[in-house]
Amino acid sequence: MTKAVSQALVWVNEQLGPTLQEARQALEEYIEHPDHNAALGRCAERMHQVHGALQLVEVHGAALLAEEMELVSRAMVEFGSDSVRRSEGLDALTRSMVQLPAYMDRVLSGGKDIPLVLLPLLNDLRAVRGHPLLSENTILLLDLPPDRRVERETPPRQLTGETFRQLARRLRPQFQTALLHWIRGEQPDSSLAAMADIISMLETAAVEDRSYQLWWVTGGVIEALRQNGLESAPAVKRLMGHVDLQIRLVIKEGEGSLESNPPFELLNSLLFYVARSLSRGKRVTAIRNCFSLGELIPDEDELEGARDSLSAPSVKLMQTVAAGPVSSSTSS
Repeated sequence: MTKAVSQALVWVNEQLGPTLQEARQALEEYIEHPDHNAALGRCAERMHQVHGALQLVEVHGAALLAEEMELVSRAMVEFGSDSVRRSEGLDALTRSMVQLPAYMDRVLSGGKDIPLVLLPLLNDLRAVRGHPLLSENTILLLDLPPDRRVERETPPRQLTGETFRQLARRLRPQFQTALLHWIRGEQPDSSLAAMADIISMLETAAVEDRSYQLWWVTGGVIEALRQNGLESAPAVKRLMGHVDLQIRLVIKEGEGSLESNPPFELLNSLLFYVARSLSRGKRVTAIRNCFSLGELIPDEDELEGARDSLSAPSVKLMQTVAAGPVSSSTSS
């Protein structure tokens, strides 16, 4: 973290203190008076302000938590007499009210912004709203720019006698055969080698940037599998099945379909496994460097340390909430 960014964070954190306090007081008002929906509205507005400020300083984990808190505050107005959902919402919000400043304190003290440690709380908030839960790979790659483009080292190979779509049509049956053998565990080494060759041919012939990027990263996952840096887990096999569907899409709509509708979710999932690879082959290393995956993926010790730093404040929060509003005449 640069000195300028650190100063910006310190300033923003100081400005957010009163805003978070107002949000917490509004929530406590609602806890005491469940018919005061206006209090939830004030809480949501304050969290909206917090979310915007955290986005500006790019503390992605805290910004995502603030956004989910805002959305839950707004959603709870619609819960009406649903006491179960209201109780779940209040539980998730009260825990979030201290986890958020605790997370910011950790970042300000030099800790890395690791949204993954907030995943259980984020999913609790999303579950209250009935929204799909976030996955580990989605959280880990939050910092990945969706418009990142790869600088290729060599120009596309000029095809003679066929278009890229025709090349994909010719190669897909071979890819499917090798993929099926690998999934079944039949001659996995030769099957992966065949898949690597086919993806390499698509990569070198790709004209569109998004197309090239997809095949290049797919080749990295296959390299990691061949070098035993990754296990042939069901999730990885499903990803290769999704790659096959992208080949089918190219056959149906042309290579430009990957440029007009980039498969970002698939790419992020592939990058997740490249980042998790224990091998450091030439392609895996190049992909990790290009996307700065080493900076995005925390090691286990770092992750455990971040979790430990946030666990104590959470307990303190629940004790505080149980004791009542901060304006109470009693004090510990």
